[in-house]
Amino acid sequence: MNPEINLLPVFEKRKPESYVGLLLFIVVLGGLIFFLAMYLMGIKQDAADLLAQEQALITERATLQDQLATADPEPEITYADAVLFVETRSYPVSPLYEEIQDLAGPTRYVKSYSFNPSQIAIHVDFETKSDIAFFIEDMMKSNYFEDVRVSTISEFELISTIEESENLVEEDDVAPRYTASITVIPLPEFVSEGVTQP
Repeated sequence: MNPEINLLPVFEKRKPESYVGLLLFIVVLGGLIFFLAMYLMGIKQDAADLLAQEQALITERATLQDQLATADPEPEITYADAVLFVETRSYPVSPLYEEIQDLAGPTRYVKSYSFNPSQIAIHVDFETKSDIAFFIEDMMKSNYFEDVRVSTISEFELISTIEESENLVEEDDVAPRYTASITVIPLPEFVSEGVTQP
């Protein structure tokens, strides 16, 4: 009897786990390739957008350079021109303020004021209503002002910072004070010509 000799290699069936690993590797590799392809396409699109923006900016720069080259040169402003500009558009407020303070005297208190070339707004505290009338009359007689208008008159009480005692005056005996909002129109000649003395 002849022995059977098989010289062919023996093939064993592969286990299913090795197919799963291979499939998993193929899926991961395919996902990585897809991600890289999408990323490269995005970079390519961004590069195209940036190139278009660069071309637009180059065109805009050329246009602006042309406009600058053809524009009229700005006039040079000298120191004398600047001084003249300020002098023609300004007026002295100190004489007006000093006149208002002189007319206010010691019994009236100018709380606030604001100036512009057409009018002066002031807020003044008075001891009596008749004092308001006298102040307005004095303002109308001044050589600095053309017109005086009273906007509002309101009453207020003094707030005492001293502690009450038996020697102090009772609250009922304290007379109320008045505050008035007044609009003063300076003389046009004074404002326009910058006169410092009436």
